[in-house]
Amino acid sequence: MLTKAISQEWLDLYQESVKIVEDIEQRNVVPKYLEKEELALFLKTAREKGIEDDYEFFFNTCLY
Repeated sequence: MLTKAISQEWLDLYQESVKIVEDIEQRNVVPKYLEKEELALFLKTAREKGIEDDYEFFFNTCLY
């Protein structure tokens, strides 16, 4: 009986989480800025894995 109650609690929690994720996905909210660490990682990735001139383009765009 206890196992069934715990299972139901987990199922309820899972279903609630799915609703939250669906709400977030439907909002299509795009952050207007990157945090310093996020920007550094983005530029590093552009430099190391981007196509030609990606890093220069994004770096110069970030200056404005």
